[in-house]
Amino acid sequence: MEFKLIKKTSDPLYEAALNLYDNYQFGNVMQQHHVFKQSLENKRTKNDYVFLVGLDNDKVVSLATAHYEATTNAAFIIYLVAVDTPEREQ
Repeated sequence: MEFKLIKKTSDPLYEAALNLYDNYQFGNVMQQHHVFKQSLENKRTKNDYVFLVGLDNDKVVSLATAHYEATTNAAFIIYLVAVDTPEREQ
């Protein structure tokens, strides 16, 4: 498994990650796609947002997003999603 940092919405892995996200059940908490896009494209907080995908055999199998708030020196994970299959335990 490898990980790739997504920096632009034009990255094909960005769309693949959104597809994974859309197929995951969060109950009442669902982020609209434009919020991910806005966070990635925000020039004022250029290095304060991370959109990370996990790849297994070139297929997106996980996604994590996180924010860093510099004034309070705090970071927090927003979403952590992974495909749930038996071989993921390895």
